[in-house]
Amino acid sequence: VATALGRKTRIHAGSCSDDRSCLDGDCPAFLGVDAPVAEPVRFESLTSAELPDPPRAEWDGDRFELQLVGIGSTGVVTIDALLVRAAEHDGLYAMHLDQTGLAQRGGKVVSHCVLSRAPLSGSPRIEPGRADVLLAFDPLGASDRESLRALDPARTRALVHDLYVPTGADVTTPGFEPPSSSELSGPLRAATRSLERVPAELLAEAALGQALAANLLLLGFAWQRGLVPVSRASLERAIRENG
Repeated sequence: VATALGRKTRIHAGSCSDDRSCLDGDCPAFLGVDAPVAEPVRFESLTSAELPDPPRAEWDGDRFELQLVGIGSTGVVTIDALLVRAAEHDGLYAMHLDQTGLAQRGGKVVSHCVLSRAPLSGSPRIEPGRADVLLAFDPLGASDRESLRALDPARTRALVHDLYVPTGADVTTPGFEPPSSSELSGPLRAATRSLERVPAELLAEAALGQALAANLLLLGFAWQRGLVPVSRASLERAIRENG
């Protein structure tokens, strides 16, 4: 974080593993603070009327393919599971593939989710240029060469988390300045039919009091934009069933 006294480190509480290593001096925050936590204001109280249902997602053919790219431990696989469960509640067929690798925490995670009106066969892995929707929970990971292969400028619509998460190299580089939002989403804008940026983490903290809900909030935004071909009732049911 840039300050008048130079670059400082702010702790992201939602990503903390809570192992208390900070007490041994292994954390940049050499300070403990006990403070009351303000109750979040429920979003529903800020609206004057029920939100209208969005148009259903455009869907040509039998298959609808979504690629989800994010950071390990933020709930990428959880969002994939919610989509599959909601699709099943709507009477659709679904297959998915979660590529987590060694991304227990902080690494890149990619989920492939394929929905269909007819029984599915073969692999759920999204082939080059076949993604109908990209949910970029991490714009940096979604912009690498492997992830970009699934996109098509005439087909893919993208929703991007407007947030740059510093890498290890960034944190240890004095004078590092994060890229701007337009710079960060540039490769995705060039590779997609449409792109919207959403400050999901800020909205999640304001509405729910925790940044960890950012990916779920981004999913809700995608649904409101008609990018997710499942019903609201089924999606809410899937959320409840998954706790």
